[in-house]
Amino acid sequence: MQLASVYSDHGEALERDLFFYYGVDINECSTRRLRVLYEGLPYDARTYQEMGDMPDEARLWTVDTYMQANIIDALAWVQWSIVASNSKHPPRKPKPIDRPKLTRKPPVKKKWVGKTVYVPPQS
Repeated sequence: MQLASVYSDHGEALERDLFFYYGVDINECSTRRLRVLYEGLPYDARTYQEMGDMPDEARLWTVDTYMQANIIDALAWVQWSIVASNSKHPPRKPKPIDRPKLTRKPPVKKKWVGKTVYVPPQS
């Protein structure tokens, strides 16, 4: 994706990420530095999350969080199978950890106006 379209569509998230990860003010960057810093953002940066139209509740979950939930679920099943095989009355099967729903929300058309983003009201 071109840097200009990222800047116009996700300017606030990009500004937040550049300040959070690098301590750099987006208004004091050259175009070259802006491109280099943008390309160096980690995969869980807010800019990339907004570009993927991910629901708000899923934005807090990284790949590591999903893997930890999978490990906890697997350990619960191992524990259940050991207890169930060694008892006359097996316990209830374990429930997996709740994960955020990944249904995409409808895109909101944003318009870059100067240094702020104008989002038209949704009806």
